[in-house]
Amino acid sequence: MLAPEAWGGAGPTIFKESDSVMVAVFTKTRVQGTSVQTDLGISTMRAGGWSEPQILTACSSPSWESQPFFSRDGTMLAFASDRPGGMCGMDIWISTRDGDSWSRPRNAGADVNGPASEFTPSFDAADNLLYAT
Repeated sequence: MLAPEAWGGAGPTIFKESDSVMVAVFTKTRVQGTSVQTDLGISTMRAGGWSEPQILTACSSPSWESQPFFSRDGTMLAFASDRPGGMCGMDIWISTRDGDSWSRPRNAGADVNGPASEFTPSFDAADNLLYAT
């Protein structure tokens, strides 16, 4: 299992890829002096053991990333971030997975993100995006 110090304020979200492979994405919190930085971390379980947690570099930025959630089929990862290019404050961003590679996140757009901050993304059983404003 992932060591508790690898987890931050939100997560993990876990996707069961097969009977022998699971992928976990979680919030990794680092405190540097008076600054708190969060990134998304990733770990994969194969052959009964978890890999060493790594920063999910495709989704990482100097901004705040948190509250990851997998789509049902594991091909999309939604998360909240205040990264540049958003609509306002915290927005919902989506990265897609192809094998072990993740796309650069895209803002979920004006249908999801509005003039207030959006948090806690999730997907329902039909992979419709759900979130809180």
